[in-house]
Amino acid sequence: MWLFALPALLVNVCIILIPALLTLAGAFFLWDGIGTPVWAGLTNFRSLFDDPLFWSALINNFIWTAIFLIVPMCLALVMAAALMMVPHSRIAVQSIIFLPRILAAAITGRIFQGMIFSPATGLVGWLNGLGLSISDPLANPDRSLYAVARSTSGIGGDFSR
Repeated sequence: MWLFALPALLVNVCIILIPALLTLAGAFFLWDGIGTPVWAGLTNFRSLFDDPLFWSALINNFIWTAIFLIVPMCLALVMAAALMMVPHSRIAVQSIIFLPRILAAAITGRIFQGMIFSPATGLVGWLNGLGLSISDPLANPDRSLYAVARSTSGIGGDFSR
């Protein structure tokens, strides 16, 4: 049963846990990234806690977290409650909520089509002009799905929560 979780566990250990532990261990050394690390003990932490920019950055991170974690959640709950109370306007409200996501996908697709994938005016055309032989990814059925997926993969980060 635990074998199903093993790949995810290994990825998390390798990508999150090991670098976090190495970073924590590195905080106790003075090191410029090239020479030999020198033990510093708690000196780095003392200088960090004495720096007013650290406290300003920490406060800004708490404010940022509150704004982008708590506020959207509260707005989503209010919108959900409003949609449950007034069912006849549900379609209009859902359209208004999802319109930015739909427009973002359409606009991003158009940008990728005209500015990147276009063999005449886009990045593909520019690279072909430099002598590289690159075909239009949208013209190749084997690669077009991946090209479209790449063009829309960064859309809707705020709407996917």
